[in-house]
Amino acid sequence: MKTEQNQRPQIKVEDMLKQFKNINVRKNGVTIDYQFLLQLANQERQLTSQHILFFISLFQKYFSKQRKIFVADHYFFVDYMPLLTKQLTTNVIQQQEKDYLQLIIPDNPYPPTKPINLNEPFYEKKEQVDIVKTNQTNKKQQIQQLQETPYGKKYQFVIQNIEVTKAEEGKFRIKTMQNKLDQYLIQNQLNLSINPIYQHEFSFFPINLKNAHWMSINIDLKKQIVLYQDSAFIANSDIKEGIQKIIDYKKPSKIQWKLQTKSPQQRSSQDCGVFVLYALFNLYTEGQLVQEKQYDQYYISMVRQNLLQLTIKEAETELTPELVEKIVKGL
Repeated sequence: MKTEQNQRPQIKVEDMLKQFKNINVRKNGVTIDYQFLLQLANQERQLTSQHILFFISLFQKYFSKQRKIFVADHYFFVDYMPLLTKQLTTNVIQQQEKDYLQLIIPDNPYPPTKPINLNEPFYEKKEQVDIVKTNQTNKKQQIQQLQETPYGKKYQFVIQNIEVTKAEEGKFRIKTMQNKLDQYLIQNQLNLSINPIYQHEFSFFPINLKNAHWMSINIDLKKQIVLYQDSAFIANSDIKEGIQKIIDYKKPSKIQWKLQTKSPQQRSSQDCGVFVLYALFNLYTEGQLVQEKQYDQYYISMVRQNLLQLTIKEAETELTPELVEKIVKGL
């Protein structure tokens, strides 16, 4: 087991970050600034969604060529099981078709020829709705006109092909989950009739419970094991049910999945996100699920310091997979 013997001396956060107060670098979909580093360095604070996104993207960037892993985005379960995560879903309004907007602008509508009265609308709004139906398309066309006022010109907006469906209700948003998996298949040009879980060596689902705790689901296709990786709590029955619905979608054959719930446990109340990230890192670098006694809290505390150093180096220059692995492991 990797233990406290591997732990490096603690460094004061203030001393460590003094020279980075003005840092502002965009990397891996996230802005690395002083607050980002401070949250990461402070072992009394939890990692945010931005930290999870940053390191997941970083691991994918450097390790995806050596290991085939389906990594769900960190909003997957927010959209799929919002009652459990207690977060605002990213698809409050689901649209089956992308809006198409045609804007007809007359010549030189701005600036107005007279001063604008800021206490009244620049345009008087007038709505006109026309329903256009044909045997071929049966499409709706809505036209909204903004009438000319003494201070402006006339605009006409034509909005076509809008269909809005009511968001799913209940514990699980099945259609949302299926759409997310199908979207991944399309974007990555995979077999559209088979769940991406069955087209990768491993799968990884990061989950945030009630905006307070990070955990993850790790799937080993070859060994047919689903690891419920939670460094602090007993397995949640709703999440287990939700995972079952995911792996049953577009399932190509009768696979007898085995559920494993034992994984390294935390003693600190704020390092759950680091445990989650290391589980993914372990998949990429070791090619296997984390084991119950593989490492402990002391090792993860060291890893958190190493992730800070990794972030700083990533902000400064491009790295290599070998160097990233060495930094995270403290070699």
